[in-house]
Amino acid sequence: MNPVDLASSRFREIRRAEERIAKTEATLAQAIERLEELRRDLPQAEASDRTALAAALVDGKSEPVGKAEEIRAEIVRQERRVEALRLAAAEARSQIRKLVDEHRDSWLRQTRRKLVEAQRRYEASIAELEAAREGLGNEATLASWLDRGEISEAANDALGGGRRGDDRPLMAFSRAIAELRADAEHLAGLVDTRRDDREVRIAYERMTTGAVAGSEWRG
Repeated sequence: MNPVDLASSRFREIRRAEERIAKTEATLAQAIERLEELRRDLPQAEASDRTALAAALVDGKSEPVGKAEEIRAEIVRQERRVEALRLAAAEARSQIRKLVDEHRDSWLRQTRRKLVEAQRRYEASIAELEAAREGLGNEATLASWLDRGEISEAANDALGGGRRGDDRPLMAFSRAIAELRADAEHLAGLVDTRRDDREVRIAYERMTTGAVAGSEWRG
């Protein structure tokens, strides 16, 4: 997920800034569309003005007010509107970084706690995967014994039982589990979950060691 989208779902200030950006950019898009429409209308208006002027001159009438001049004036006004809205859109987009700078410490504390929780869920899912495979293997072993009298375990460390009909290399289940655990540690380690916040440090130490952190973390 895009980090700004996640931040928007979690932090009210970011969400409001994103809404402001969307509103400003939508208004800008409408203004640009209107400007392009005016520019497309100008040549036809100029042609109509020439035709009307020629007819008036031939008939000896007063010169009609041209539509093209009005469109040209509106184009100038619309160009100013578009330029102002472009500046407003740039300013709205810059608010995201300003908000992050302003709230970084508190938001980072919240996110570190979420990070610890997410790592715990990931590692619990890995443990559940191990238990589920063992359970499936046990049931398969029993079914094979009842059906064919086989007493060997249905599952071994090689995924797929070590049999594969293509050229892909075999993978050991234990290796896959180890890689998943390493992945969890890598992702959680992108930000130091033990830094600055006592609640996060305690949660991290409980998750990794089963006990509250030692005296170096105690305030």
